[in-house]
Formats: sequence, C-alpha cells, structure tokens
Amino acid sequence: MIILRFLQYTIQPILCKAIVTKILIFIDFFYLFCLFKSDIFMVGDMSENVGSRELWNIPKKSLDDLTPVKLRDLILECFFHAQKETIAFTKQKLGQQPDDESIRSSVYNMVKMMFKRFNEDFDNPTKEGICKVVNEMAKISKAWGTPEHIIEHHKKQILDACKYL
Repeated sequence: MIILRFLQYTIQPILCKAIVTKILIFIDFFYLFCLFKSDIFMVGDMSENVGSRELWNIPKKSLDDLTPVKLRDLILECFFHAQKETIAFTKQKLGQQPDDESIRSSVYNMVKMMFKRFNEDFDNPTKEGICKVVNEMAKISKAWGTPEHIIEHHKKQILDACKYL
C-alpha cells in the first residue's frame, strides 16, 4: 500500500497515475470489505453503539430540482451517516485516526467502485445505475452487520428520491 501511494505521487505519466489511482480505490474498497468480514472487526463489542446510529434523513429541499448527480451526492451523504460508526470502528482497530474526512474518503471510494462494478458512470449517473448501486450497497451493509432497520431506512429514502428524477 505504501509503495502504491509512493508511486501515485512520483510517477509522472498520467496513464500510470490513473492506473495506480484505480488500484488504490480497489484496495480501499477490498480492504474495508475484508476487514469487516475478518476477526479484526469482531474484536471488541460494538453492540452498545449500534442503536445510536443516526437515521439520517434527506433534507426536503434537496429534492428540489433533483438531478442524478445531486442524487449520487445524497447517496454519499446517506452512506456516510449509515456506516460512519462501522468505518470509524475499523479504522480505530487498525490504529488509524477515524476523522470525518478519512471516513468520507472511504465512502467516496466505495460508492465510486460500486458504480464501476455496474459499468455506470460515477460522474454522469443514471437513474437505473443509482438503483443498482443502492441495492448492492444495501447487501454489503447487511454483510457488515448493519441492522436491517437502518439499511431499509436509508435504502428507501434514496429509492423514493429516484421518483423525483
């Protein structure tokens, strides 16, 4: 990982930087996914924190003049709130500082990877692509141990917002 980060900032050709960046996005996503499935995630008891997770709600005015790009940004915000504690917990177990910026970065990379997984354009999302991504992220959240009511609450909000497109 350190070598890839070094290469990202030292290799001059744009093509190499793009390849290294894609590898880093994949590693971030795969790394987090593996951690949540591993014993590292199971160390300690998070059960007392599960009930305190925010049930984030889409601000009503966000639905005014909703575009696919704005909805994609709402997915980022929604996933951040739904998985903030889970990602922070994992980062702490790895000795990393789980600040909002690093958590948002992880969320951004995961969502971007989901769009790529379905051959959807992250920068120009479609309604259909957004629905695919949200449904897949709900499955991943379930695998991470996110309570069903939290998954359904956030998933329903985004899918309902799709109706405004």
